[in-house]
Amino acid sequence: MGSKTISLDDEAYKRLKNEKTGNESFSEVVKRLTRPIKRKSLLSFAGTLKLSSDELEIMKTALNDLEDNSMICLDSDFMISLLRGNEEAKARAKKLEDESKEVVSTAINALELYVGIVAVDGISGKKIELTRDFLSNLTILPLDGSSAERSAYILNTLKKIGKPIGLKDSLIAGIVLEHKADILTRNIKHFELVSGLKIETW
Repeated sequence: MGSKTISLDDEAYKRLKNEKTGNESFSEVVKRLTRPIKRKSLLSFAGTLKLSSDELEIMKTALNDLEDNSMICLDSDFMISLLRGNEEAKARAKKLEDESKEVVSTAINALELYVGIVAVDGISGKKIELTRDFLSNLTILPLDGSSAERSAYILNTLKKIGKPIGLKDSLIAGIVLEHKADILTRNIKHFELVSGLKIETW
């Protein structure tokens, strides 16, 4: 079998070298990596998965679970109502605990809550201490680069179609979507405009 000489830049050489296993030659590496994929006929798989009725139900349940996000983000309206002792909010909080979902909020919601409490109680009163204690029990999702980019897209997209929801709600929606969470809110008017955002109410 004849041979050919080829030129590789340093980066390509390093990548090819890293693919080598054992005493494999460069020619053997190239042949392995470029080996044609022999695909079987789809019909050859027909009827090969034998499932009982119970196993089928287990699969269906598992697939349905994929549709239910295990993370729920508390919007500011819910947090304020819960802290004030609203009975509907308390009932929903109990349900969240029963569902064993991870309960989170966003840095924007934490800011909204702090702004309101500081306006009422300053930075050293009992209400601010209670607020700190409450938020410390939640995972606070940050506004990072990816969330900021997604939020900017939401903000500008809705503005272009004449249905702006404002900066704060765009930021909240972007963070929630980036972390693949649902949002628990009564602000349906704004959040239902955000494509892909799953909303729960109370």
